[in-house]
Amino acid sequence: ATASIGVVVLFLAIQMYGNMVLMGVVEEKSSRVVEVLLNHLRPRHLLAGKVLGLGSLGLIQLVAVVAAAIIALASVQGVDVPEVPVDALIWFVVWFLLGFALYATAFAMAGSLVSRQEDASSVVTPITLPFVAAYIGSFAIISVPDSTVAVVLSIVPITAPMIMPVRIAAGDPSALEVAASVVLTVLAIYGLVVVAGRV
Repeated sequence: ATASIGVVVLFLAIQMYGNMVLMGVVEEKSSRVVEVLLNHLRPRHLLAGKVLGLGSLGLIQLVAVVAAAIIALASVQGVDVPEVPVDALIWFVVWFLLGFALYATAFAMAGSLVSRQEDASSVVTPITLPFVAAYIGSFAIISVPDSTVAVVLSIVPITAPMIMPVRIAAGDPSALEVAASVVLTVLAIYGLVVVAGRV
């Protein structure tokens, strides 16, 4: 249950705030605000600031919604609040941050390729497809979190934000697998920020 609910919340949050980054980049580009900003900032810094700002907003809103849901559940008589392992919650926050940074950077790069919001959906499809596939795949691996496919998908950066939190909540991945997944995802984020800044 923790894995299922967590991955749904992760998917919705990353998708929603990633699209906010995409639309923000397209809007700045279409209104030519970005030209003024780039006279004073490096593209990489502008991109990182946008991702960090919206990521912080997303995390605050996510925490507020979860806290409100827990308080509402606790205040209703006759409803037991499910016990969620604290380490699973911490890992879901970690993977929200990593997943958001990865996908929001990709969304921002896609947004820089178009000048109108109407064209944004066409450039974001190659990013959204693997993200949705990883989301659907995460439900398939809940029952077999230690299978070879689950291990590989939890280490590959593009699928790790959806698969690794499920493996942590539903199974018991080794510390080496978790560390490899985090390190590879951080390296992918860095590489994507460099490439997206150039684009």
